[in-house]
Amino acid sequence: MVAYEYKGNCHCGAFRFNISLAEPIASALLCNCSICSKKGYVWNLGPLVDFKVTHGKENELGVYEFGERKIRHMFCIICGSAIMKRIDSNNDDTRLSINLRIVEGVDTWALQVQRFDGWKTLAPEYVAHQFTGEMPSAKDGSQRIYTGSCHCGDVRVALKSLPLDRIEVKEDNCSICRRNANICVYPTDSNIAITGVENTTEYLFGRKFTGHRFCKTCGVPVYMKIYGPPKHIWERLPYDTQERLRPNLALVPLRVAILDNVDISSLSVERNDEGTTGYVLN
Repeated sequence: MVAYEYKGNCHCGAFRFNISLAEPIASALLCNCSICSKKGYVWNLGPLVDFKVTHGKENELGVYEFGERKIRHMFCIICGSAIMKRIDSNNDDTRLSINLRIVEGVDTWALQVQRFDGWKTLAPEYVAHQFTGEMPSAKDGSQRIYTGSCHCGDVRVALKSLPLDRIEVKEDNCSICRRNANICVYPTDSNIAITGVENTTEYLFGRKFTGHRFCKTCGVPVYMKIYGPPKHIWERLPYDTQERLRPNLALVPLRVAILDNVDISSLSVERNDEGTTGYVLN
């Protein structure tokens, strides 16, 4: 039997693997259950012919279980990339599913999609975690409040915003955003309140202008912290450039998928085909 081989890795490269499938990857499974929606999983269809870890160790990955604890969701504890799930505890690779977002050479935007209504059919029913912190400080009375959280509830947010179908919502396919399923809105810091920041891990790479923050417990990416250039570079920028960039430093990019009762398919999402040019593993 001919096998089609692919390589994959988390963003930081701490965990890398090879997989083989009976057919080339042209389609995927999308589930709308609570965990799949919040993580933005894109699952392979059909069993794997082979799975081999080539760098790192599976037992060093973060593991998140909930409900009846029959499924182990695994993620990199350094960069937060959602990697795979196992449906039993016997390490049977035929019960292993890979998140295609982290597989090299797979354009997840171009895949044929098979949808599964896990929200209605999978137990237990997910109950949203209530936001109990102080609300955003912005005073604009024309805005409404959205709340949301990571899956386990250790990190929770409140967003004060115009209706999401009236504001800018963006998605791109750069190396980190495709892995994190980043479809984001861009509130200012006065329009968002976050509790449980201490329960996040921050991942920085490259120029380290942006920190990508995910829940330590469940691995769900939640938001980004924008730092911009370091002080010694900032001070050398022309004044006009500083003034142009300054408003961006107050933005808090937030993943729409973590918000409760928001149907992303109903929003007008601006896609930027940035690609992964320049992304290289050490």
